[in-house]
Amino acid sequence: MIIQKMLATFGEGSAEIDLRLDHHRYRAGEEIEGHFFLKGGTVEQQINGIEITLILTARDGKKGRRFPITAAPISSSFRLAPEKEKMISFSLRLPHTLPISGPEVSYHFSTRLDIPGGIDPIDTDPIEILPPEPLQFVFNALEKLGFKEQESSEAIDGQAQEFSFSPTSAFLGTIEEVELLARVEKKGLRLFLEVDLLSRRYKEIEIVHELFLEETLLQNTDHLTEHLRNILEQIVHHPKKFQGDKRRKYAYEGLFGSLGEIRLQDTT
Repeated sequence: MIIQKMLATFGEGSAEIDLRLDHHRYRAGEEIEGHFFLKGGTVEQQINGIEITLILTARDGKKGRRFPITAAPISSSFRLAPEKEKMISFSLRLPHTLPISGPEVSYHFSTRLDIPGGIDPIDTDPIEILPPEPLQFVFNALEKLGFKEQESSEAIDGQAQEFSFSPTSAFLGTIEEVELLARVEKKGLRLFLEVDLLSRRYKEIEIVHELFLEETLLQNTDHLTEHLRNILEQIVHHPKKFQGDKRRKYAYEGLFGSLGEIRLQDTT
């Protein structure tokens, strides 16, 4: 028994933990539900608690940086008998400003079983973060207008995640690119657009425009599509009405994909 306890201290024959999620794809702001499956080792062990951490990995070329987004202690201390199986349910709401998963952004949960005086078992589970519904509605409307998301889209510029679209039909030859940032608010979605126009001399003109889309408009795909079409047509045909200070005036705080608001801590 003494040998078994020593081996368990070094992780051999120790208790095991497995995070089991209902799904592996979630929208930013959504609540995650799941449970932990625990199995006792060869000896009885004291468990001080369970901690689950959501970790974001941001890639810049070949380099990757890891950031703990949110950590939550799940359980108080208990003792786990040899070979005993135990299930613990949990729920965790995701921040609504999380950057979405993509070529440069990925996520995984790291679950740690806190065993005093021993090696803590760790379980890792990848998940995918999708856009919040209000932003997804805008993406769908842009697609209906003939815009295609660029390969360079979803990049994090150091402050927030930016999305880039190019026209393939209706606005081809007049709009070079549409870039947007978004902020989810209680009654809708605030968009910050940068529209790059092609003039008759094929010189690029940049128009910056802020607009608010109410929840009722967002939920009606046809009306939303026409609303965005009208705004883009006004920018194309009357750019002087939108010109002024071309610098970004908006604050990054609260923007979708805002790393600063999540208070990341680099653990590389």
